[in-house]
Amino acid sequence: MIERIRTIVDKEWAEVFKNKVVLLTVILLPVIFTVLPLVILSLMRTTVSGSGSTDMPAQFAQLCSATASGSDCV
Repeated sequence: MIERIRTIVDKEWAEVFKNKVVLLTVILLPVIFTVLPLVILSLMRTTVSGSGSTDMPAQFAQLCSATASGSDCV
């Protein structure tokens, strides 16, 4: 039974390596979906730290009481 499953899996992988579009999809999409969030997090970190301000935006501050800190408001 295990030999049959192994034969089917080997056949499927052989087919993947024959078809370049499928191979590109199998390799490229996981790489993109792994790298893209890391890039976004990196850009967000540099944007937030580069702004020089850790205060709340004025629109959010209007919704909170005057005595509440930023973390309390959130």
